[in-house]
Amino acid sequence: MTAASLPLQNESLAGMAADRIRQAIFDGRFQPGSAIREQLVAKQFGISQNTVREALLELQNLGLVKRLRNRATYVTELSRDDIRKRLAVRIPLEEVACVEAAARLDEHRLDELRAAMEVISAAEQAKSPRSTASPRPCSPS
Repeated sequence: MTAASLPLQNESLAGMAADRIRQAIFDGRFQPGSAIREQLVAKQFGISQNTVREALLELQNLGLVKRLRNRATYVTELSRDDIRKRLAVRIPLEEVACVEAAARLDEHRLDELRAAMEVISAAEQAKSPRSTASPRPCSPS
């Protein structure tokens, strides 16, 4: 049995909680610098406080939150320089991933991707009519 054929395991409850908290951070429901109260999150998610603590530890390892011992957990505040440094690493990696993924697309999936890009571009244009820049689509080499 190869690694590719091994069945995937169900994600842990803490992993699912980490995903929900991460999304709340990205959506702005938890602002940079704001405290994340374990007890409140546990009640909202219907899970134990220990599970929330485990989820927050995962997010701390990703740099999204900072935990202060015997205190609260705070959403990480990033300076412009922090953001620039992260993007300097992330953008080239995403570009490589995009090119690799595009090279594996069949024509049907490529057409679906192009259609999705048109929808995204139209939505962006409607949101910001002065913007004339369109996203750089990936295309197989």
